[in-house]
Amino acid sequence: SLLYLTTKTRPDLAHAVSVCGRSVENPSRKDMTSIKRILKYLNGNTSLGITYSKAKSTDTLVAYSDSDYAGDVSTRRSTTGFVIFYSGGPVSWTSRRQPIVATSTTEAEYISAADCARTLVYLKCFLEELSGKNVNCEMHIDNQSAIDLINNGILNRRSKHIDVRYHYIKEKVDEGLIQIKYCPTNVQIADILTKAL
Repeated sequence: SLLYLTTKTRPDLAHAVSVCGRSVENPSRKDMTSIKRILKYLNGNTSLGITYSKAKSTDTLVAYSDSDYAGDVSTRRSTTGFVIFYSGGPVSWTSRRQPIVATSTTEAEYISAADCARTLVYLKCFLEELSGKNVNCEMHIDNQSAIDLINNGILNRRSKHIDVRYHYIKEKVDEGLIQIKYCPTNVQIADILTKAL
């Protein structure tokens, strides 16, 4: 099934399958055309896969977090997308609609980063348990305002409404578990998980 491929071996399908899944109960002709397009893409790209490398660092998890802003036209909810790499290959990724309507691009990016942070910390603990070595975490975000909010925690009239559960990322950065880095939009790997490219 497409869902199996999306969650296990093909992060490049995540956004398209996520969008198609939103109308699974009552699919339209447009939805069926989209599914056919995904199947044609798969048929033309059968050799794509995930590769891991011994040469790549095994002491760092590298995450890319992104969101679109109000991308779902009917609900105006944003899409969270993130991918986490280890040893040169993706080990976790997601593309899903956010549970609330974000009121700004910064908030949408912040929510996406918080979701990514939860998975990143889980993988860090899991790998440290397996290897007995310290695993570093870095997250790349393409929105400077979201990075400022994470690093400085400055809540103003435009950000004080953000739900407390999303401040998890700030706590983990303050604890030194995650390092945040700016990533220009043109090299943001997680873009493919939030927008049709």
